[in-house]
Amino acid sequence: MKKLICALALLSMIAIPASATTVSGVGGATVTKGKLDVVGRVGYDFDNDNKSQDNRFRSRIHFDYGVTEWWAPRLIVAQDKRGGDSWEHSGITFENRFELLNRDSAPLDLGFRLSYSYKDGDKKPDNIGFRLVEVFDLNEDWNVKLNQIVQHEVGEDAEQDAIFQSRAQATYKLCDKLRLGVESFNVIGDLSDTPAYEDQDHTIGPVLIGKTDFVNYEVGYRTGISEGAPNHSIKLFLSKSF
Repeated sequence: MKKLICALALLSMIAIPASATTVSGVGGATVTKGKLDVVGRVGYDFDNDNKSQDNRFRSRIHFDYGVTEWWAPRLIVAQDKRGGDSWEHSGITFENRFELLNRDSAPLDLGFRLSYSYKDGDKKPDNIGFRLVEVFDLNEDWNVKLNQIVQHEVGEDAEQDAIFQSRAQATYKLCDKLRLGVESFNVIGDLSDTPAYEDQDHTIGPVLIGKTDFVNYEVGYRTGISEGAPNHSIKLFLSKSF
């Protein structure tokens, strides 16, 4: 088990390109029966070298409900605003989260997700996705989350084969309601025609995760470490559980 965890950590932390955006997160594996999570996310990219990413806002709304102790379906509605354009609907994602192991009785939280993203209008193609999720504690203060994602374009205008992404987050407990850490988003792109490193999307930066009596929040900044990534990205996530 320790060798497997180390291998996954290495796979997620090394600079492998990822098609992640500012409204994407490093997900957890826990499912709670009867719990409804409502999440609002906004993100902003600015990149003087790439007009499609410069002054670009994105937003998403998530609805996640634990039907059983191991299964939670999720609905994601996404919006997009490119520089100089107006807000527009960009797509809907239907996702199913499954919990396989829990840290209460195992060395780590382990789960996976299956998703289908339906892109709106001319934003085709759609895609299907699989995400493997691992979460474990290094000690009482440090927590690590690892995600490996494979997506495949489907339907109209589909061209790319399997697209691989990896994400990693390590946070330190400052107090009961606040964690500070670093996260890395990386994408290799099309596995059948892998682009050069500088054309890939690699970002890294700090993240702050906290709780209040009314809402949970996550604030982050990432900088691009490859030419294909936005120069700067910021994000704000707000969530409420019922």
